[in-house]
Amino acid sequence: MARSLIELGSDIVFVIGDHDDEIRVIARASSTITDDLGIHVSNDILSKLDQYYKGSGGGHPGAGGYNIPGQVELEELREKLIKLTLEALKSKGVIGQLVEIKD
Repeated sequence: MARSLIELGSDIVFVIGDHDDEIRVIARASSTITDDLGIHVSNDILSKLDQYYKGSGGGHPGAGGYNIPGQVELEELREKLIKLTLEALKSKGVIGQLVEIKD
């Protein structure tokens, strides 16, 4: 699904799934994000989820995954992904001011 949304024109996509006893996050990014802006989806966004969750993941510039054992509030996870994405964009000078998202 994530790859299809990139092919349809999205620049960055996160798909969150609840699988048995874990939450899975799949991320995909367009070449605009990876090549033009230099954002590495796994290193610059997904790995930063470690500050909130005891999960694991990996990937490469345009695709990655992150698994969180147990259950988490999905809306909270979504907000954290948005925050981390905005921080990555800001670090590359794409946006001048972050929208504040409460932790």
